[in-house]
Amino acid sequence: MSYTQLTQGERYHIQYLSRHCTVTEIAKQLNRHKSTISREIRRHRTQGAAIQRRKSPAAKPDYQTA
Repeated sequence: MSYTQLTQGERYHIQYLSRHCTVTEIAKQLNRHKSTISREIRRHRTQGAAIQRRKSPAAKPDYQTA
């Protein structure tokens, strides 16, 4: 199997589809391995989005009310 980098078009496609599809679905559409897709999504995740995903919905807010 030969190595090929993701094209800019594939990167945009992954970014768009990641909002609506699973990693497996995206990988099948682009004919790429799941790990390639998940690494690309993780690489371009913003810090705020990463923190937001880790916190549970029932988590206490980071601030205290007076």
